[in-house]
Amino acid sequence: MRKSWGYHLMVDCSNCNKASVKDINNIKKFINSVVKCCKMKKLGDLKIENLQSGNSALFGYCVTQFIHTSSITGHFMDISGDAYIDIFSCKEFNIDDVIKVINNYFHPEKMNKHFIIRDANL
Repeated sequence: MRKSWGYHLMVDCSNCNKASVKDINNIKKFINSVVKCCKMKKLGDLKIENLQSGNSALFGYCVTQFIHTSSITGHFMDISGDAYIDIFSCKEFNIDDVIKVINNYFHPEKMNKHFIIRDANL
């Protein structure tokens, strides 16, 4: 990776192990593992909400962990087992390490990865 203002990894996971995306403790451990593997520092407590209103296809946990260099967010869908995970950081991190952590905690059948370099001056 080259130096820039920030790095943004977006991972769309389909058909994860459904029990894993519904398990609040698993999700908390996942966030902690991402923070550790990327050598990041948490800024405040994990924000986690179980959304259970409106369209049932969208039921599931939403999480945000602010880090000193930006944030980690995730949306985990109860019915489909899909997960949408974003890591945005000014600090460089190893994408392959993050993918391994995602696989370890959620076991998706398929992943779509998007990585962009963020810089207002490019």
